[in-house]
Amino acid sequence: MPSDEVMVQGSQKMTVGTFTLPNTSPLKIAALIYKKRACHGFALPASFWTSRDVKKNKAAIWIMKRMMSLDHANISKFYGLLWHAPHPEYYDHLLLVWGCGERSSLREVIDNDDYALNWDLRFSIIWDLIKALKYIHRSSTITALRCHGILNSYLCCTLDKNFTLTVSQANALVLAGLLMDVADRDGNIPDDPGWMLVRLWAAPEAFVDPKTALSPAADVYSLGVILYEMATRNVPYNVNLADEEQLKGDHQVSNRSNLLKMFDPTTIDIPNCPPELATIIRACWARKPSDRPTISKIVSTLNKAYPQREGLTLEKSLMERLMHYSQELEALVNERTTALLEEAKRVDALLLEMLPGMVARNLRRSIPVDPEHYRSVTILFTDIPVLEDLAKTVSPFKLIAILNDVYTAFDLALRGYTVYKVETVGHTYVVASGVPAIIGNRHVIEIALLALRLMEAPIKSHGHHLTVRMGVYSGPVVAAVIGLKLPRYCL
Repeated sequence: MPSDEVMVQGSQKMTVGTFTLPNTSPLKIAALIYKKRACHGFALPASFWTSRDVKKNKAAIWIMKRMMSLDHANISKFYGLLWHAPHPEYYDHLLLVWGCGERSSLREVIDNDDYALNWDLRFSIIWDLIKALKYIHRSSTITALRCHGILNSYLCCTLDKNFTLTVSQANALVLAGLLMDVADRDGNIPDDPGWMLVRLWAAPEAFVDPKTALSPAADVYSLGVILYEMATRNVPYNVNLADEEQLKGDHQVSNRSNLLKMFDPTTIDIPNCPPELATIIRACWARKPSDRPTISKIVSTLNKAYPQREGLTLEKSLMERLMHYSQELEALVNERTTALLEEAKRVDALLLEMLPGMVARNLRRSIPVDPEHYRSVTILFTDIPVLEDLAKTVSPFKLIAILNDVYTAFDLALRGYTVYKVETVGHTYVVASGVPAIIGNRHVIEIALLALRLMEAPIKSHGHHLTVRMGVYSGPVVAAVIGLKLPRYCL
């Protein structure tokens, strides 16, 4: 890459949880602009890397061409190598330059509590990551490798402004190995906090033989670590990154007992995680590489937790979810509206039992109900004389039961007559005709027929035979609604 076309903006701060990589670490990420696009440069010190002419390294050229040919929406574009970057901090470094998202690394988003990260968003990001790995593992452009090699959340995964995840640094380890000095190829990676952080995502077999890190199974293990981060918003394995001695002890090959314990998935809790995702994470952490699922198997299992999302962008996913929520809300509103209408019908039916229809409708509409004069109506008064004597001999509960039987029989007898039940006071039952419905002089006939019906019907309740006493009034009345609480239609 020509250095005059690159603008280096400085070092990118690298944090994992509460741990921030110190400036003294040789592992650095340069933030730069190339062709008006945000990029990051994986910086490596010249003392660790060869300065020989890259053009003569045919294997490195072959790898770089294939890295540049990777073409996928979730794969960051590899632009090439940059020697002598126009920045004092990186002048003596080699920069491997990839495009990156405008927002930040995935690890920074996980650590930032300002991002709610609901499960819709998490699964959208997870699908982006899986689609990138699926492309890398199946890509014919890198048939000799078909793996990433150094997958992690704080160097390789970045998010753009739309929260679309892209993966960078695919095959960076292979390219770096081809550019290393012969004297360095058999050496160990520096015992530095930055490199120790990278080891958090590495498969266990990579600590025994680093070459085994270049396999799809090792990528799947690293994927499991990232899924754990996404599910719990913790650092990998909840390791205390601030304790440098613990970090060294748990990741050095010499401490095999701690290492085996560190990567035992049965000792790590995965709270508040969908069961299918937890199953994937534990499967990815299998000790034997052959026991780990393939990307295709992971896609099949993940579809059970979040179906049919592999081909959706975040925007389409959110739109589909909004439509789904809108349909659910509409169905819920219809259900509640139907229930409300049924309840309103029951209330209206109860109100019509207490007040005349027109009066009840006016009250519901907050229309004042003024007193009204009726020139000619007929009112029937009925009572049960013997109830006064019964009240002295029976219990209050039995007396109430007798009254209920009598007045229920009266209420049933009203059917078929143009009358209106005014009220029940004690053992007096009052019925009117000609009010509120005006029916001319027929109100006299209606009341007379009703009286004959009540006199003819034998009344028997709880072993007592009851007789009815009646009186009739015919003439003018004034009707009005009295009271605010429990309003009554009175004559």
